[in-house]
Parts: sequence; structure tokens; C-alpha cells
Amino acid sequence: MHKMRTNSPNLDSILAKRVDDIVVKELGDEAPFNHYFFKPYSVPKFLEDIDYEYDIDKHFSLMKKQYLACPEGLAKPFMVIPSGELKGYILEDVGGKTLLELSTIKSFNYDSPINHSENILNQLKNVLKKLHDSGYAHGDLTENNIMLIRNENLKEDGKEPYYRLKLIDAIYIPEDYKHTQKVIDKDNKYFDLYKGYLNSDKTSYDTRARFLDIFGIMPSVRSFM
Repeated sequence: MHKMRTNSPNLDSILAKRVDDIVVKELGDEAPFNHYFFKPYSVPKFLEDIDYEYDIDKHFSLMKKQYLACPEGLAKPFMVIPSGELKGYILEDVGGKTLLELSTIKSFNYDSPINHSENILNQLKNVLKKLHDSGYAHGDLTENNIMLIRNENLKEDGKEPYYRLKLIDAIYIPEDYKHTQKVIDKDNKYFDLYKGYLNSDKTSYDTRARFLDIFGIMPSVRSFM
């Protein structure tokens, strides 16, 4: 069995090496060449009062089920590192850039998301439909969690999208949570906002600041740590 070189781009070098050693030891040939390490966080306040504590193993198990519901539209979860300062989970680094990053590209640039709005929106709609039809929700559909992976050397022809969309870092929403529909509604509200943004007037839309002006959305730039 050969060792694959992995790396955690969101950690400092010492911690990243420790994470990589664990990943390679546990996954062997299945270890992802690139990955993200996410530290867990508690159930978000908007989920109202939930009378139990956050459970990283349950979170990871739920993420795997969500991934199976729509593997083409979600980053793949690989494993949990269960204890100590490295407690967290390993998630596929899908590459590409976030919608947040790409939203700073001026509208006349072919790489700008607004020049591929229909395809991006269709992909996002399909991912959410598969999740919601399976009883799941993403719950944190910010511009920082929507990854757009460019198809190199490919112009959009109606069959192959210029950008492939993948969602990362879904929050922990217990499967038996009685208000899951509210979280699904939250996903759909974000979708409507993106629909308005991506379909905005290409001649007047210039930068992300214009997006924030129109919709009053504050950037949700959050460290992976």
C-alpha cells in the first residue's frame, strides 16, 4: 500500500501534518489528495431550543446520508478525527472558488457567475430538491459554502456546464428535528436571493458590493477553523 500525500490547506503546517498522518493511516489508498479539516460547532441558534448536545459522529453520519442523496452536488465526507485539539471531520476539497470569491469578478468577464446564471441556478435547484425530497436540508447556504468548479478548456454548450456546483459544510440538523421544514424554507429563501442576484442586469451589476446593496446581504466569511 502506498502513501498518498494529503494536505489540509486550512491548518497551520504542524497541525496539518498531524491531520494528514491520521488520514493516510486510516484511509490508505482511499485518502483524498486534498481535503479540508472542519472543526465541529454546536447546533445553530436559529434551530430554536434543542435539548441535547452536539454530536460530531451523528453529524458526520448525517452528512454521509446527505452525500448519498446527491453525490454530484455535495462535497464528500471522508472521516472523523474524534478527539483532542484535532477533533473534527475531513471533507473533500472540491477545488474551484466560492460564489463569494467569484462574485467580485466584473460582469463583462466570461468567468463571472452572472454569465452562467441559468446553469448554476439549475444545479443549485437540483441539489436542493434531492436533499429536500430525502428529508434533509443544508441549513447554511451562504455564498461561502457554494463552490463553483470551472471546467477547464470548456465553453458552455448546453450539455456541459462551465461551472460545476458543489455545496460544502452543511450544518448539523438532527434527522428527528421537528422543525426541519423551517430549515428547508431557509434554504429556499437563499435560493430565491441567489436567483435574483444571478439574474440581475448584467450591464449594471459590477461587483459583489452591488449585490450587497441590492439584497442587503452581509458577507458570511467564516474561517474553516
